[in-house]
Amino acid sequence: MDPTFTAAQLAAAAEPDAFGRYLAGIRPAPGHMGGMGGMGGMGGMGGQAGRSSSVRTAQYQGHRIRIVTTYDITVDGRALPAALDVDRDGVLFCHGLPAYQFYSAVDTVEALIRHFPGAFDQAGGDKGSGGQDGGSGGQGGGGGGGG
Repeated sequence: MDPTFTAAQLAAAAEPDAFGRYLAGIRPAPGHMGGMGGMGGMGGMGGQAGRSSSVRTAQYQGHRIRIVTTYDITVDGRALPAALDVDRDGVLFCHGLPAYQFYSAVDTVEALIRHFPGAFDQAGGDKGSGGQDGGSGGQGGGGGGGG
């Protein structure tokens, strides 16, 4: 089978409805937030389930700066297998929601629960807290400050 596409085939595959059907048919990899079946996988964290670390480095006036941020996250007492990264400005990113930026880890976890409810249904626990610990508002969308 020839893997080469003609211009017409590429244009047809890129048509929004056709591309949407293709994407809808893709099953998430095991351990991905969308397909982990009750928070059982590691989610690509490469360490303990529920623990996610990111390292930021910089040079300033001849000094080397290294900042390690580690999140140890549980939901309903179970480790959350979702990797969180922090950029130089302190904005959080989550691999399970790549088009979102967050200003707090609480907002990130709330968004994961909202977007992947099936992954949390089996975990049990109180579902009525409504974010009482306070978050500062996640930003959907890709670039800049979200939006």
